[in-house]
Amino acid sequence: MSELDRQRVVFAEGEEPRIIAAAAQLRQKHKIDCLLVGASHAIEETALSHAIPIDGLRPISPSDPILASQCAEHVQALRQFKSLSMAERLVKKPLPFAAAVVAIGEADLMVGGATSPTKRVIEAAAMCMGYANEEGSASSYFLMEIPGREHSLLFADCAVNVEPSAAELASIAVTTAHQAQALLGQPARVAMLSFSTQGSASHASIDKVKQALELARQVDPNLLIDGEMQVDTALSERVAATKWQGNSEVAGRANVLIFPSLEAGNIGYKLVQQLTGAKAIGPMLQGFKHSVADLSRGATVDEIVEVTRLALRT
Repeated sequence: MSELDRQRVVFAEGEEPRIIAAAAQLRQKHKIDCLLVGASHAIEETALSHAIPIDGLRPISPSDPILASQCAEHVQALRQFKSLSMAERLVKKPLPFAAAVVAIGEADLMVGGATSPTKRVIEAAAMCMGYANEEGSASSYFLMEIPGREHSLLFADCAVNVEPSAAELASIAVTTAHQAQALLGQPARVAMLSFSTQGSASHASIDKVKQALELARQVDPNLLIDGEMQVDTALSERVAATKWQGNSEVAGRANVLIFPSLEAGNIGYKLVQQLTGAKAIGPMLQGFKHSVADLSRGATVDEIVEVTRLALRT
């Protein structure tokens, strides 16, 4: 996809120098409409002190009575608060305000996390956007660009769910597959990873992966998904030819790897990153009714630009 379908981004930490610099790049180079949550004078002073041109950037504030009122009314209806004042207090905070701005249609993507932990970004999105799935859960993926591989891979979940249930694992698989199809320009081929391939070992964690596979197939019967399988079976056609019994559209050709736990996923993506010099873009949050991008608190300006542009494509 060469053009970004959506063009409006709200940055929850709009007074942060890296955010202002990234927004300036996105506006100047990619014509993206960037809204910065914060006080106008503070944004202008920060931009001036860092020599950042801010022409075309739009400061917005929870103190704006019209916008704040619209956000509060939406949140009250979504959360069914007993009084509007509860919603008004919530949207005075930058992260919930930014999430609500997207939810009411004033922006297409919320970006947060430059100065806030992932937990707070998820809480704001959950409270002010709501979940897109029946499980009421969020998850994440990394887009992995690996030297020597022609196509990128998606790894999930590497940042949010510590021990997902079978139902949650199935939801992660289906949601990540939909993201992969938007990002990779080819069908998603989803491998449900384990330390076992087709029953070569026995353990409760393997049973969970098998159950998740069946649930995912029920949710999306057209999904190309297989498991349980070891990672070499998922990625190597040579290994798959030896280990996998029967036909598979996934074994040896997977482009989406679903890890059975956060421990495995987090270790897995960092191991690939460190040993191969792979670029790991993310974590990208998913599972909400609207688009959210989470940033590492150590993210550089270039990384903020990269994550934002990726999130606008999904």
